[in-house]
Amino acid sequence: MKFTKEQYDEMGPLYLDDLPFDNKNKAKMLELFNNLPSDLQGLAVSWGMNDTVFREDVFVLLLETQFGCTPKEYYDHHYQDLEQQGCFDNNPIEINFTKLNTDKKL
Repeated sequence: MKFTKEQYDEMGPLYLDDLPFDNKNKAKMLELFNNLPSDLQGLAVSWGMNDTVFREDVFVLLLETQFGCTPKEYYDHHYQDLEQQGCFDNNPIEINFTKLNTDKKL
């Protein structure tokens, strides 16, 4: 399902805590949201973008598709490297939408 900017804005911002993506770029966050599996979009519509289950499922999906790892592997191996590279401050990573498998159900 594709959402308009207005529909997306009504649900509130999509924050990707602990991920090195530019949360402030609303256009990229809308593009990400529009590329999420429909079951995740439905969670956001029903419960909001701050819902724990929605945020956790998006986090896991992005780790699998963008970094090829589990949350444990991410925190054990990737997080500190990304932090040292400044990816959380001024050098965010671009989301690779071709890796994002929208057919996957969590």
